Amino acid sequence: MNLQWKPAAYDESGDVIDAGTRAFLQGYIDQFAAFIAKNA
Repeated sequence: MNLQWKPAAYDESGDVIDAGTRAFLQGYIDQFAAFIAKNA
């Protein structure tokens, strides 16, 4: 996984505004939550 800061993907308050970036991050969080639920 390679993460990098792309200023155009975020607004002034740091919220994700780029749809592709949002989908990638949501997928990561969903997989992480599933891992925690399975291994907790």
